[in-house]
Amino acid sequence: MLAPQWTHDEGVATTCGRMSSMTPLPAVSTLRTRLIELVTGTLVEIEDRYAPRFQLPRFFAGHRTGPNDPTELIFIAGHLHRLGVTTLAGMTPAAIIEQQLRALDGPAVHTFGCYRVAEGLAAFGRWDTNPIIQSLDATSRDNILQAIDATAAYDRERRALRGQAENYWGVLARCEVARRSLGVAHDGKLLATAVQRVIDKLTRNPLGYFDDSPDHAGVYDIYSPDTLLFVEPLWSMLPADVLRESLRRHDATLGSLYHECGASITWGRSIGALSIALSIEWAAAGLAHGFGPRARHLGVLQHAIARFTDGFDAGLTTAHRMREQDGYRGIARLMQMTLDLLGKASFAAVALGEAPDTPHPEPIELFADRDELIR
Repeated sequence: MLAPQWTHDEGVATTCGRMSSMTPLPAVSTLRTRLIELVTGTLVEIEDRYAPRFQLPRFFAGHRTGPNDPTELIFIAGHLHRLGVTTLAGMTPAAIIEQQLRALDGPAVHTFGCYRVAEGLAAFGRWDTNPIIQSLDATSRDNILQAIDATAAYDRERRALRGQAENYWGVLARCEVARRSLGVAHDGKLLATAVQRVIDKLTRNPLGYFDDSPDHAGVYDIYSPDTLLFVEPLWSMLPADVLRESLRRHDATLGSLYHECGASITWGRSIGALSIALSIEWAAAGLAHGFGPRARHLGVLQHAIARFTDGFDAGLTTAHRMREQDGYRGIARLMQMTLDLLGKASFAAVALGEAPDTPHPEPIELFADRDELIR
């Protein structure tokens, strides 16, 4: 079992039971360090147990691994480079990325994997001056250009997504922004269309929530706040008043929903470990961008990081071990889920690096009894 390089704060239980939520609040830098240690410690254990020199296995737990799995490592390594991590199990973040790129099947990479490759590479500079790109031959570079192209998910004739949930408009928008940031050709018209669809979704509901159903049936779950977080790289492209009100509404709702197990939204198709990860990402973004109560964000982070850490065993998430309600969940994606969670934690660590580290000495009560109808 992974032994964290830090101990739980006094008063924080190791299970999902009641806890004393009046614990002193830690500094932002302390929380950031905890996330970095969790990510690096888990990755080192993965390298030691399952992926020597970070060569991901083609089969894991009896199932073939997916084409997007290497993109998760590329994404995480890019974040670790931004966080100042110089080596991991004897390899630099750049070396980890270069190795994953050489094993990548570019045409098979899709949607989420596309922006992860582009953003991981962008941590080292734009395409024409990027040292990782410069180390590859022309064939490998062409393979990467195919890997970061997600436009196949868009049906140009129908101007619609190809069988994807509505949150994929945010995915397409982020992919195009990532390609633009990397300095390669991108689809400006698709970017404009995808951003407008995100805006339409946020403004269709008068309270600013994101309906994840394609037919406007009213599906409001984790993908409402998650879509806002997901499109953070293009917040500057959204109307300021729409973004501000949507952040305020979502923050107030999440503030009413936080559970002692670290989760926030506990219904829908992405709960459990992913909901705890959302709590961490949302609080980190709130501290970085200055929305929501700062003290609550610190308290949620302190508590959720402890719960999140408890959810790893032998270098793997303890989620996805049993039968799942969705066909794309389960043991077949155990490695992918583990890396996905580590990517979320590394994103939060990067965000905390942009937050002021001023102390907040007064403790707060996170889980006071309440009787409230949330509309």
